[in-house]
Amino acid sequence: MKNTVDTIAERFRLTYSRESIDPNFGELFSDNVVVWHNYESEMSVPGRELASIMVRMVSASSEILRDHHDSVWALQVSPDGFTLAATLEGELPDGTPVRIPRCLLIDVKDGLIVRINEFGDLGQREPYDNFLKASGKFRT
Repeated sequence: MKNTVDTIAERFRLTYSRESIDPNFGELFSDNVVVWHNYESEMSVPGRELASIMVRMVSASSEILRDHHDSVWALQVSPDGFTLAATLEGELPDGTPVRIPRCLLIDVKDGLIVRINEFGDLGQREPYDNFLKASGKFRT
Protein backbone atom coordinates (compact mmCIF):
# COMPACT_ATOMS: atom_id res chain seq x y z
CA MET A 1 0.00 0.00 0.00
CA LYS A 2 1.31 3.45 -0.96
CA ASN A 3 1.95 5.91 1.87
CA THR A 4 0.01 9.17 1.87
CA VAL A 5 1.93 12.44 2.02
CA ASP A 6 0.52 12.99 5.54
CA THR A 7 1.87 9.61 6.69
CA ILE A 8 5.27 10.21 5.07
CA ALA A 9 5.52 13.68 6.64
CA GLU A 10 4.68 12.39 10.12
CA ARG A 11 7.08 9.43 9.91
CA PHE A 12 9.80 11.76 8.64
CA ARG A 13 9.12 14.27 11.46
CA LEU A 14 9.26 11.60 14.15
CA THR A 15 12.63 10.32 12.94
CA TYR A 16 14.11 13.74 12.13
CA SER A 17 13.28 15.04 15.62
CA ARG A 18 14.45 11.74 17.22
CA GLU A 19 11.05 11.51 18.88
CA SER A 20 10.79 7.97 17.48
CA ILE A 21 13.30 6.58 14.96
CA ASP A 22 11.33 4.72 12.28
CA PRO A 23 12.87 1.25 11.79
CA ASN A 24 11.61 1.33 8.19
CA PHE A 25 12.66 4.92 7.46
CA GLY A 26 14.32 3.87 4.18
CA GLU A 27 11.01 2.82 2.67
CA LEU A 28 9.89 6.46 2.58
CA PHE A 29 12.46 7.32 -0.12
CA SER A 30 12.52 6.69 -3.87
CA ASP A 31 15.40 4.74 -5.40
CA ASN A 32 17.26 8.03 -5.93
CA VAL A 33 16.60 11.29 -4.14
CA VAL A 34 17.82 14.69 -5.30
CA VAL A 35 19.28 16.62 -2.37
CA TRP A 36 20.08 20.31 -2.48
CA HIS A 37 21.41 22.61 0.24
CA ASN A 38 21.43 26.35 -0.36
CA TYR A 39 25.21 26.30 0.26
CA GLU A 40 26.11 23.19 -1.83
CA SER A 41 25.53 21.79 -5.30
CA GLU A 42 22.60 19.53 -6.02
CA MET A 43 23.32 15.79 -5.85
CA SER A 44 21.47 12.53 -6.35
CA VAL A 45 21.71 9.98 -3.55
CA PRO A 46 20.30 6.43 -3.38
CA GLY A 47 17.20 6.69 -1.18
CA ARG A 48 18.06 3.96 1.33
CA GLU A 49 21.59 5.34 1.69
CA LEU A 50 20.17 8.81 2.33
CA ALA A 51 17.79 7.42 4.96
CA SER A 52 20.71 5.72 6.71
CA ILE A 53 22.79 8.91 6.60
CA MET A 54 19.91 10.92 8.06
CA VAL A 55 19.41 8.47 10.95
CA ARG A 56 23.18 8.56 11.66
CA MET A 57 23.11 12.38 11.53
CA VAL A 58 20.25 12.79 14.00
CA SER A 59 21.77 10.16 16.29
CA ALA A 60 25.21 11.84 16.21
CA SER A 61 23.74 15.16 17.28
CA SER A 62 22.27 13.69 20.45
CA GLU A 63 25.52 11.83 21.23
CA ILE A 64 27.74 14.89 20.75
CA LEU A 65 25.75 17.86 22.03
CA ARG A 66 25.18 18.53 25.71
CA ASP A 67 21.64 19.73 26.44
CA HIS A 68 20.70 18.53 22.95
CA HIS A 69 17.29 19.37 21.58
CA ASP A 70 16.14 19.36 18.02
CA SER A 71 12.77 21.03 17.80
CA VAL A 72 10.49 20.67 14.81
CA TRP A 73 8.40 23.80 15.15
CA ALA A 74 6.49 23.74 11.88
CA LEU A 75 5.22 21.03 9.55
CA GLN A 76 2.99 21.87 6.61
CA VAL A 77 1.72 19.21 4.25
CA SER A 78 0.51 19.72 0.68
CA PRO A 79 -0.69 17.18 -1.90
CA ASP A 80 2.82 16.84 -3.40
CA GLY A 81 5.12 17.23 -0.41
CA PHE A 82 5.74 18.91 2.89
CA THR A 83 7.76 21.65 4.56
CA LEU A 84 9.50 21.11 7.86
CA ALA A 85 11.19 23.82 9.95
CA ALA A 86 13.45 22.82 12.81
CA THR A 87 16.17 24.12 15.11
CA LEU A 88 19.05 22.06 16.51
CA GLU A 89 20.44 23.40 19.79
CA GLY A 90 22.99 22.31 22.33
CA GLU A 91 26.61 22.72 23.30
CA LEU A 92 29.72 21.07 21.90
CA PRO A 93 32.02 19.32 24.41
CA ASP A 94 34.37 22.35 24.35
CA GLY A 95 31.50 24.62 25.44
CA THR A 96 30.78 26.13 22.00
CA PRO A 97 27.04 26.81 21.71
CA VAL A 98 25.24 25.36 18.70
CA ARG A 99 22.02 26.74 17.23
CA ILE A 100 21.17 25.65 13.70
CA PRO A 101 17.75 26.63 12.32
CA ARG A 102 16.83 25.06 9.00
CA CYS A 103 13.91 24.56 6.66
CA LEU A 104 13.35 21.53 4.46
CA LEU A 105 11.08 21.50 1.41
CA ILE A 106 10.39 17.87 0.55
CA ASP A 107 8.80 16.66 -2.69
CA VAL A 108 6.80 13.43 -2.69
CA LYS A 109 5.82 11.57 -5.85
CA ASP A 110 3.95 8.27 -6.04
CA GLY A 111 4.14 7.86 -2.27
CA LEU A 112 7.93 8.34 -2.00
CA ILE A 113 10.30 11.20 -1.17
CA VAL A 114 12.02 12.25 -4.41
CA ARG A 115 13.68 15.57 -3.51
CA ILE A 116 14.86 17.40 -0.39
CA ASN A 117 15.76 21.10 -0.52
CA GLU A 118 17.37 22.30 2.71
CA PHE A 119 17.82 25.96 3.57
CA GLY A 120 20.15 26.92 6.40
CA ASP A 121 23.08 29.11 7.37
CA LEU A 122 26.43 27.44 6.73
CA GLY A 123 28.09 29.81 9.23
CA GLN A 124 25.84 28.57 12.01
CA ARG A 125 26.66 24.96 11.07
CA GLU A 126 30.42 25.40 10.82
CA PRO A 127 31.51 24.66 14.45
CA TYR A 128 29.19 21.64 14.60
CA ASP A 129 30.26 20.31 11.18
CA ASN A 130 33.94 20.79 12.04
CA PHE A 131 33.48 18.82 15.26
CA LEU A 132 31.65 16.03 13.41
CA LYS A 133 34.43 15.83 10.81
CA ALA A 134 37.18 15.80 13.44
CA SER A 135 35.45 13.04 15.40
CA GLY A 136 34.85 10.96 12.28
CA LYS A 137 31.09 10.92 12.87
CA PHE A 138 29.66 12.70 9.84
CA ARG A 139 29.90 15.55 7.31
CA THR A 140 32.99 14.20 5.60
